[in-house]
Amino acid sequence: MLNFQNTDIVVCRPALAKDTESVMELSSHIWDGGDYIPLVWEEWMADPDGLLGVAEMHGRVVGVFKLTKFQEGEWYMEGLRVHPDFQGKGVASHIQDYIL
Repeated sequence: MLNFQNTDIVVCRPALAKDTESVMELSSHIWDGGDYIPLVWEEWMADPDGLLGVAEMHGRVVGVFKLTKFQEGEWYMEGLRVHPDFQGKGVASHIQDYIL
């Protein structure tokens, strides 16, 4: 059972250009700063067939994800990240539910 406080609400939504700085900060904590998200962020933002999204808690971007069209009728999720300060709070599960 998740241990959420009433204020620990996760909100998922499509990513916006204004999220770039927050996602880069989040990404800096992944793989000792070696995350590939900064290298693909602009490409993912421009993908007309996919969904690049973020998860927020308390108005802060705490997660990122990308739903990518592989071919007609086939999709996959990639780039799922949760900021280390928010891991264990159900953010990734909420992202998965949002995508499904």
